[in-house]
Amino acid sequence: MVQIVIILGIALFLTLILSKADKVGKGGLISILLFVILAIGGSIYLETENDRYSENMKRLVLDYNSDKNISCGEYTVNQKDFNLASNSFVAKKGKFGGVIISVEECFEK
Repeated sequence: MVQIVIILGIALFLTLILSKADKVGKGGLISILLFVILAIGGSIYLETENDRYSENMKRLVLDYNSDKNISCGEYTVNQKDFNLASNSFVAKKGKFGGVIISVEECFEK
């Protein structure tokens, strides 16, 4: 959200300076407005994706710490067989030895 306010502030500042100097016509103002709209849309999209990723991570960590089984591709991850480290599930010694699974593989689509 802070990014949106900063972008709006910069765009408003540029619009005021350039419009007072009569260096920008209608095309220039439309270009600035289009830039602001695209920047706001991009910021909202990135913020939404970041929130979705954070929620998925919280859910996975909570499920893992609650000793629930988590489906990650072809594997079923749990505390008995895997450790959670650096956004990855690392298999303990045993039947899955050497397997490393990125948490992104466990996110619901």
